[in-house]
Amino acid sequence: MDTKHKFPELMSRLINELNTVVDNSPENKRLADVKFHIQEIHPHWLVKYAKEMLDLVKSKKIKSILCPIESGNDRILA
Repeated sequence: MDTKHKFPELMSRLINELNTVVDNSPENKRLADVKFHIQEIHPHWLVKYAKEMLDLVKSKKIKSILCPIESGNDRILA
């Protein structure tokens, strides 16, 4: 947020760059199998960017998303 960019936007750009490298260079075809694991994303951001995050998952470049739901609620932590 401090760079005026959203996490889903940055991930999308990263995925697009990876796809460009794979498409433009036959020797980089092994990179086509690269997948991302998103770890420790706060539930607030996952809910706030739900549509964008779902679009990222549909790209099939996101292997997993770890969202510790207990961190979203102080009552549950207590």
